[in-house]
Amino acid sequence: MKKLDFDFLDKNEFDFKLLFVIFAIFAMAIYVGFLIYGNRGINRLIELKSQKEILVKRDEALRKENVKLQKEYFGLKDIEGDK
Repeated sequence: MKKLDFDFLDKNEFDFKLLFVIFAIFAMAIYVGFLIYGNRGINRLIELKSQKEILVKRDEALRKENVKLQKEYFGLKDIEGDK
């Protein structure tokens, strides 16, 4: 059976490589968090795409309603012009 080596706990020196790696991992975690949850993150992108779909559908409905109302308006205008 192997004996565990805990000699690194007795060192009074800082292992700067290990400290750098821990800092780099922490910095990357913060960066990824901003990418996902930030103002320009993935969540915002998904939200804007769904909002765009809703607005495109609303635009189509309003255009159809506008055409219908224009036909009605010009029909009434023609009736009024005949008098």
